[in-house]
Amino acid sequence: MATAFDENMRDRMDVNKENRDSTLEIIAGSFKKADQLLKENNRPGTSSLILSGAWVEGIYISCEIAKTITTESIIKTILTQEESLKHLITLLEASNLDEGGKMILDDLKNLQQSFATANQSTDRSLGCIKDIATKISALRKKIVETL
Repeated sequence: MATAFDENMRDRMDVNKENRDSTLEIIAGSFKKADQLLKENNRPGTSSLILSGAWVEGIYISCEIAKTITTESIIKTILTQEESLKHLITLLEASNLDEGGKMILDDLKNLQQSFATANQSTDRSLGCIKDIATKISALRKKIVETL
């Protein structure tokens, strides 16, 4: 894993910190390299959990932004993540997870219900994603505290 997130990556990030596209490309490349290494070492469950953590963090940050800058477009963007959550759950179900990983999977399935309810609503205010924000915050806290 150290080779995926090495000093070269940090240097490249530092040089390109003002270029969003370049930093995203560097990060994506590092995650792909880490994923490949984990799969080669028979650890696909770990790879799936890393992806899950990144997804949880992204939704958490989006919900925090929505609390500050409440616009319908931010709410809609958050709600579009229901589809990616569905795929993430499928990926985790196919992975060989330990008990901690199964806990994350259970929480993501619970979160899926909140997304379904929010997407069925015609309301696109902050109240629409309140349950999502609460659950994602709790899941993030659980993940961070178990590390």
